[in-house]
Amino acid sequence: MPTGQGSLLTKKRQQKFDAKGRRSFGERYQALGDKWVLQSGVCVENVLYLAGIRADCKTYSALHSFMIDLDDPSVEKLFSVDDWKEITADLPSQTPYSELADLYMDSFHDIKNVEDLEKALKKRPGDPESLIIYHCLDQWLDLYKTVNPSPFSIVNTLGEAWWINNAWGVTMRLANGLPHAFILPGVKAGLDSAERKNKSTTSADRRRIGDKPDLIWRTVSAPERDWAVAEAAPNWDPIGKKYRYEGTFKLPRQLHDILTARSHELGKKDHLRGEFVTGLMI
Repeated sequence: MPTGQGSLLTKKRQQKFDAKGRRSFGERYQALGDKWVLQSGVCVENVLYLAGIRADCKTYSALHSFMIDLDDPSVEKLFSVDDWKEITADLPSQTPYSELADLYMDSFHDIKNVEDLEKALKKRPGDPESLIIYHCLDQWLDLYKTVNPSPFSIVNTLGEAWWINNAWGVTMRLANGLPHAFILPGVKAGLDSAERKNKSTTSADRRRIGDKPDLIWRTVSAPERDWAVAEAAPNWDPIGKKYRYEGTFKLPRQLHDILTARSHELGKKDHLRGEFVTGLMI
């Protein structure tokens, strides 16, 4: 999963990779099952581990979730040219919006102010994708119309949960119309992360690797399965400590657990190479 690492300033504000983190990283490395061995014989997880455990590695990154950041030149340098070509070959492409959703988005191109947006939202679209866009814009319209005080002037006072509900409540609709699928807010650890957590040997380790996502996409038919997760913050701050830690370590680690589990269910570790597991930062 691509996760940009950002500038030197950004890295300085990331979560520190301390002694406990190093011990946990080593234990998770030892617990890995099937690994990705390239045609050259190079094992990808071995390379990521050796890079992530170095003494000069002071902050968490995608490496510590055994994820490859395709936008980080330093990660590319860990592999030979031929190995990198194999790693980046046949990456899945994102599913585009439907034509109706594209046209609906284009209809807001000339919106200049709140009044224009309110007028444009008088008519609800009929197709599911456009309806999600409609609900998102309608919710933000309410935010912009709220005064005395504006919620944007008291961001931290309102808190993370308030913004999830009032700015990004549309995320709860993403599974609408899909059989047995629900978006669950504030659950405990995801099913697959919890299974990995329970394999740890100490209660301290279980606390560290049992992080819960803010939202999780789950199908509730037996057996229950997780498919996507989201992390949220009260304000959008890509260089903030919380954003960097959750975006480059916590979220990728949970996505790794989900993809690994779904692959094992199919009995072939690379069977889902052409598929996405989605992580959302809001």
